[in-house]
Amino acid sequence: MKFTVADLLDQLPPNEALPVAKLEKALGLSTKTDKEHLRIGLEGLTRLGLLDTTEAGLLRREDPELIAARLRCSSKGFCFALREDGGEDIYIRDNQLNHAWNGDRVLVKVTREGGRRRSPEGGVQCILERSTTTLLAQVEQQPDRLVATPLDDRLLTAVELPGGDAQYLDTDHSSVVEVAIDRYPVGQFAPQGHVARSLPVNGGETADLDLLMAKHHLSQRAAVPRATLKTLAEKDRVDLTALPVLLVEGWSGKEAPALPALSLEERDGGWTLWVHTPALAERLSNGSALDLWLRQQADALCLGRQWLPLLNAALVKAAAFKVGESQAAVSVALELNAEGAVEHFRFCRSQIRPVASLDQAALEALAERKPKSRTTPAALKPLKDHLPQLEAL
Repeated sequence: MKFTVADLLDQLPPNEALPVAKLEKALGLSTKTDKEHLRIGLEGLTRLGLLDTTEAGLLRREDPELIAARLRCSSKGFCFALREDGGEDIYIRDNQLNHAWNGDRVLVKVTREGGRRRSPEGGVQCILERSTTTLLAQVEQQPDRLVATPLDDRLLTAVELPGGDAQYLDTDHSSVVEVAIDRYPVGQFAPQGHVARSLPVNGGETADLDLLMAKHHLSQRAAVPRATLKTLAEKDRVDLTALPVLLVEGWSGKEAPALPALSLEERDGGWTLWVHTPALAERLSNGSALDLWLRQQADALCLGRQWLPLLNAALVKAAAFKVGESQAAVSVALELNAEGAVEHFRFCRSQIRPVASLDQAALEALAERKPKSRTTPAALKPLKDHLPQLEAL
């Protein structure tokens, strides 16, 4: 399906009916098959008591007994639902999972209140969003069917494969397969899928990276949505361009994220440490497709010699700090006493102009430099005017 139950419910405004035709448009459904899937979903949600059908359209109902949560399961078959509202975790027995898998976002109903040293118990009433769309597995031939057995022992199920995938049977266990889920379990029917690719177990660094990305579902990140970035005005920004700002290049690797820029000012009885980050949020519209994409990605991830970046190329180009250029930033001033303890802090939107870049070689030379040494290592000569500030940092 092109949508999840969570997508469907998110499109329904509270206390207001929405015509089915508008819901189909909002979900981007145009084919007869997609609309039929929507009809089946709406009927199921109506039976659960989450929707009402009126002449004006669909009306979402709020049921306080249904609690949104994320499943965390163990290899022994028991699960806990971690509530999104921060309440106490709910214990879910294996016969109350209703085909939900580890990591799924679900609606849970409490069936037994918690007590002394006992968590409340409940059952899954509805699966809002599936977490697992692909999985690593071994292909096995059973008497009456070909299946993929997940390597993740928290997924207590086998996925049925088409007969053509028998070519991936591996008695030597020299490889594993990545299986794409075509149909999740429903009723008495087991999940179905197909082998997307075979991955060698001992194939070197590149193969290990493929295994890592497949295991953590990083191979198929959502595409970056198109967006027009806002141009930031210099008005209402604190002018910090006279402040010596140093760029620190601490991370390496392809598409490595930038570290915050730093500057230090001496003041009566201590120092003011400034930390500057690029102005990013101001360039986006709140709730836009790019904003939601960034929230979903959440992190920049290091994969050894390369990174999976958080920011897309357009944002990096627009916001990256450069030596000698005046740029918008978000800055925090940390007022430190003589012992280095924070006494006060304040945030501001600012305008900065970096004066120098501090790479790994300069950091190592600074660490090895003897105190009060009159000799300046070659790596630090471009930063000679800022050595007192660097040593204080």
